Amino acid sequence: MPTLLHGAVESALFFLLVGRGWKAYWEVTVRMSQDSAPVPDVIATRKPMTQPYPAEPVEICVEVLSPDDRLKEAIEKGKRYLAWGISYVWIANPVERTAWALTPESPDGIWIHPDGSLTAGKDTEIPLPELFAQVDKLL
Repeated sequence: MPTLLHGAVESALFFLLVGRGWKAYWEVTVRMSQDSAPVPDVIATRKPMTQPYPAEPVEICVEVLSPDDRLKEAIEKGKRYLAWGISYVWIANPVERTAWALTPESPDGIWIHPDGSLTAGKDTEIPLPELFAQVDKLL
């Protein structure tokens, strides 16, 4: 079950992405196929979106780990996003204040140190200290 910390990380990421020019959304079902319609914690795109659900891959999907989530399962979910065509999958660990970043070039994920940054291309960088400073303000 998501906690207040989980929600604060979602909120902070949403506002940081919007502040960097992305269209971001919370808890939106993505129709990957007839049999798969996951609900990432946050999605972000710069492309027009279809209604009522994205039917084409967005650029960023974010999963925030809850206390009962397992990193291995989140990485497997991230790999499914990549296979669908998502460019960047971020997995935030709010307790450890770290993250994982998955891309088509690094589908198993790269661990992001608490002083590191989440990136999407050359024009988007979200330093984890900035993210968690926003989380602290929300809590």
